Amino acid sequence: MNKNFTTLMGLAKATMEQTYKDYYGGYQFVLANLIDGGTSVRYAEVQSKVMDIIKSNRQIADQLNEYYDSDASLANGLIEYITA
Repeated sequence: MNKNFTTLMGLAKATMEQTYKDYYGGYQFVLANLIDGGTSVRYAEVQSKVMDIIKSNRQIADQLNEYYDSDASLANGLIEYITA
């Protein structure tokens, strides 16, 4: 796995852990429900948080341009790996 992707994934996971720490089942429950029929509103919320991480780490994210054509596709890739 690409080092830059791993870095962004770690930041995204830490953000999800912090954001959803008070939810029943924690971030794992929230993210699992995204994949298993979660609402598009919740997915947009999580994707927005991950995109904020990408924007605040633009230099790292730009190095992944050959793999992802947009911030949204990179965010979706990060969410997919975190939920795996």
